[in-house]
Amino acid sequence: MQSLQTRTTQVESPGVDLDTIAALAKRRGFVYPTSEIYGGLANTYDYGPLGTQLLKNIRDSWWREFITKREDMVGLDSAIILHPQTWVASGHVGSFTDPLVEDKITHKRYRADHLIEGWLAANVPSAPVAVTDMKTADMAAFIR
Repeated sequence: MQSLQTRTTQVESPGVDLDTIAALAKRRGFVYPTSEIYGGLANTYDYGPLGTQLLKNIRDSWWREFITKREDMVGLDSAIILHPQTWVASGHVGSFTDPLVEDKITHKRYRADHLIEGWLAANVPSAPVAVTDMKTADMAAFIR
């Protein structure tokens, strides 16, 4: 009798994109678009029975690996919604901004600095522009 290893063959996977995976997950009942009967909400999903179980299994596995098996770690479950002053004190309000650009046809959003960096790399490889130093208004003017 042949062993399993000798009977299996390599199958080349065609390029599978995220939309294909999301469609399969919806068909199989892992996820459903949030508020689907009211038109949905872009890029938001609710977990179905299979998705809920898969998510629980992933969380449990992660917890075992990174918390339970280690003596130098402890678990913490804290609130996601915090007092606004917490975000100010931590520097998140004053320091972090990611200007976005929305494609008016596909409604996908892209970080403005990444678009500019990509365009400069493709069209002006020797450009000494530091995109990280650009103000939001300068990015908007550049993209227009």
